[in-house]
Amino acid sequence: MVNDLVELKKLTQSLIEREKRMKSGIKRWENILESIPIPIFITNDVGEIEFVNNSMTEELGEARESLVGKFCHQIVGGFAEHGQCYCSAVDADDSFFKEDLIIGDALFTHSRTPIKNENGDVIGYICTLNNVTALIKEYTDTPMTEFLCRQQTN
Repeated sequence: MVNDLVELKKLTQSLIEREKRMKSGIKRWENILESIPIPIFITNDVGEIEFVNNSMTEELGEARESLVGKFCHQIVGGFAEHGQCYCSAVDADDSFFKEDLIIGDALFTHSRTPIKNENGDVIGYICTLNNVTALIKEYTDTPMTEFLCRQQTN
């Protein structure tokens, strides 16, 4: 009986330590994702948003709480149904997907890369949302663009 209690105590301590390490690892990855200045969101395998970094909330001007739990197509696609979304037209086994889209008055590049478990099954997606509006305007309003366009047509 005493040996069983000692073993149970060791097992419990081991599980507590493992949980602490796992929580620490998750927090570390969240901190890494938060430090990246590109809007990032992570979804589960059906497109429900589980994480957004600060850059994503700033870009969309919405609180984290209003984004987490929604589906990708509601945020970046503006679609009423998942089946209409850009992402749903892509094979789940594709390693990378990129689409240009318009949200409001801005042009964005949206990318999606699958997150796979140890068995190779897709368990979610890591996505970026880059606002390229200023970049496009910068290059379309310059004399260099006019020069390059003339060069290509001659």
